[in-house]
Amino acid sequence: MITRTVSNNPRTTRVDLVNDLQRAGTKVTKATISNTLRRQGLKSCSARRVPLLKPVHVQARLKFAREHLDDPEEDWENVIWDFMFYYLYLFIFSTTQQQIEAACSLRKAVRNDVLLREKFRFSMSVLQWARSLKPAWEHLRKRNPPYGWRGLPVDVVGSTLSLLNSSRLFERGSPGRCVSCAVVGNGGILRGSQQGRNIDSHDFVFRMNGAVIRGFEKDVGTKISFYGFTTNTMKNSLVRYRTDGFTRTPQSPEINYIFIPSDLRDYVMMAAAVQGRVVGSGRDRGDSFLRSPLLKDIRTRHLYMPSTGALMLLTALHTCDQ
Repeated sequence: MITRTVSNNPRTTRVDLVNDLQRAGTKVTKATISNTLRRQGLKSCSARRVPLLKPVHVQARLKFAREHLDDPEEDWENVIWDFMFYYLYLFIFSTTQQQIEAACSLRKAVRNDVLLREKFRFSMSVLQWARSLKPAWEHLRKRNPPYGWRGLPVDVVGSTLSLLNSSRLFERGSPGRCVSCAVVGNGGILRGSQQGRNIDSHDFVFRMNGAVIRGFEKDVGTKISFYGFTTNTMKNSLVRYRTDGFTRTPQSPEINYIFIPSDLRDYVMMAAAVQGRVVGSGRDRGDSFLRSPLLKDIRTRHLYMPSTGALMLLTALHTCDQ
């Protein structure tokens, strides 16, 4: 309660906090507050012109962070002031991930390969979300969409990202267990392969665009963990693959939707989709989309616009272990 109150108002003084807690019927002293913050790797400050929460020595923060790696990001926000928590979380996750990667063939292979080691940045978040705008804006505003925000109004990007509540693609179960993923394209090479059961045996299955399944279950499986699309590929697939049985995008509470924005139009549509509203402006005005609290925005780092399948493959390579 103490850290949550301070997080909502970083300029809260200790006196104000004591008064608020006492009015709520909580018996608390200044010493109680200081001890609580110190146990969580934080300390208080009496000056009014600086935030109440100040980070203590980095080792104390690292120790606290390692003990709470599995906690939701929302809980982290309650004990780390402002966007500092975002950097701290990524740093802690990347350093502790070393132990996990040692047992997983993909990441181990990447680190042992000179070329791949220069291309992969596992410490960077694959997904953008509410907390990533401030630290990432100066860097990504120089890169063209979908791998940056060049030419896009900061207010539109910010208002859309504010609706996204997590930077994780999925929650990892046991930290020592490798996560296996399958990325299923639409090129037709799986026809007659009888790989459906093998595909569905993976922890997560990525599909995209015109993901035709009906009638081909034995070859392509039925499991859908993530469905990736851009505005154009999604709309074109509904027309191109209609005769093959793809009459609507996959819809299920278990599916996470990875929306790849390539221009301003996509950010407007994404905001409408997350809120379950009709698109209010642009050439897609009047369109409506399936609402999903897990809708996410992906960014990559490339010199040209890759295909949706390539983006899904890169997402899996940066997130899954095998």
